[in-house]
Amino acid sequence: MNFNKYLPKQRIVNNKIGGIREITARLSFYIGILNLILTGTMNYYLVAKNVFPINFAIFVMAISMFLLVATIVDYFWIYPSHIAFTTKQLYIHNNPMVEDIKQIKKKLGIDDNNHEKK
Repeated sequence: MNFNKYLPKQRIVNNKIGGIREITARLSFYIGILNLILTGTMNYYLVAKNVFPINFAIFVMAISMFLLVATIVDYFWIYPSHIAFTTKQLYIHNNPMVEDIKQIKKKLGIDDNNHEKK
């Protein structure tokens, strides 16, 4: 079913709004790091040192190890899956590049039967 006929037409505007949105979205990564440091320190002094009698350096190392493991899992398993999913969605859902590629293949005489939509 084609839902595009139910959607309002997009306006063509300047790119300043999109640029501001992109920059603030990129800044949220760094704000998240600062937030983790500040809330982690507060959590240690208010809760963790009373429940778990450990040194602050050990607490920081434990949090750092957790972040390292999460980064490794994200980089080697989650990110490739995300890229594969996004690429498939872009290819299937009326991407104008697909039609351009089909036309190029037709001009080059390449058979297009290997990549039919499922």
